[in-house]
Amino acid sequence: MGNKVERLEAHDTVIDGWVPHFAPLTVGVSYDGAPPLIAEPDVLTSLVQIRCYCGAPVAVLWSNDRRARTGKPAVLFLQSQIIEDPAARPVKTRIVEDLVQPDATFVADCPAHGRQTIDGASLIKHGRAMQARIARGTEQMGKYVLPRVSRAPE
Repeated sequence: MGNKVERLEAHDTVIDGWVPHFAPLTVGVSYDGAPPLIAEPDVLTSLVQIRCYCGAPVAVLWSNDRRARTGKPAVLFLQSQIIEDPAARPVKTRIVEDLVQPDATFVADCPAHGRQTIDGASLIKHGRAMQARIARGTEQMGKYVLPRVSRAPE
């Protein structure tokens, strides 16, 4: 069984009904005249660290509370690790950020086990639960370990 990682397919990120050409979630960055998704005085909170079943961190679920600036509800986004060159030592990775939607499936790569899939509805469920715990002051950040999935032999 090899450790080859699939490449990401092109996809569109939709922000408040608008599809940008390229939408990194960077503070104050705006494209095509649309307001930035993240700006001052937004409150960014890391909610859940997603780990491979081996324990390696592969992604982080964030909440951006933008109500003070826009009056719109907070958005959840996933910051995932994607492996670009698995043969390189150390492994060459990049970070991909996507808005979390319940009907979407997201990917993150573990250096040891390759591509992992993450269900959007599950992310939202865990994220909302952690927001409530953080608001009560009982926890700082949650952890979610992805289940081990058996794959067909290569």
